[in-house]
Amino acid sequence: MSNQVLFKINGTEITENDVIIRLKNKGEYKKALVEVIELTALKQVAAEQGVSVTADELQSYSEKKRQELGLFSVAETEKYFTNIGINVDQWAEHLENELLESKAKDKLFTDNDVNQYYEQNKLLYSVVSLSRIVVEDQDTAEEIVSQAGEGEDFSELARDNSIDSATAEKGGYLGVIKRGTLPPDIENRIFASSKDSIVGPFKENGRFTVYKINEQSVDKLDEKLRKEILDGLYAYWKQNFMASVKIERA
Repeated sequence: MSNQVLFKINGTEITENDVIIRLKNKGEYKKALVEVIELTALKQVAAEQGVSVTADELQSYSEKKRQELGLFSVAETEKYFTNIGINVDQWAEHLENELLESKAKDKLFTDNDVNQYYEQNKLLYSVVSLSRIVVEDQDTAEEIVSQAGEGEDFSELARDNSIDSATAEKGGYLGVIKRGTLPPDIENRIFASSKDSIVGPFKENGRFTVYKINEQSVDKLDEKLRKEILDGLYAYWKQNFMASVKIERA
């Protein structure tokens, strides 16, 4: 283990060992070690698949990252490096690793893989536009369900009865909700219901809620969702791959 002196504070030396011990005490050393192991394994896979990063790609990516960080001059870049404790070579290595991982994802999973996953799991990407009424007791909630079922305007019922001030003034409009946002029992009922359905009442946080489904749709497979799916496929692959990696202590 290196005991190189990194800094001196009023004459007191700070060594690499001091930093490593600090990381271990904070529980961060193991995380960093796992990241190094994963990166090493990834580089091996990339090499086997012929994936590499060219100098032009690295230069272009470096410029992009600098722009994102607001580093528009050499002086600003050098100050940034000093603040986070790295040098130019370490910056370049970090960016090269990011690029390598990105290219490895594209090599491992094609557009067709992403499309297929999306088609097979469309229910995961269902969204609903919801309005909600919140009241203190079950009897009031059931009366609202009855009134809405008889054709009374839900938004007016919300303005007149809901104790949720944030949504009441908007006629109960809650927003567009994805799966995983609401409690499972409520979510399952809502996503199994059709447009214009009144769903509830439910007991939530000591109060009672009634929902109206305004619209139903499925998220389109845009670039953002495509990246989300690709990242998920890669994370699942990496988990399984790392389970098969042979790791030996020196």
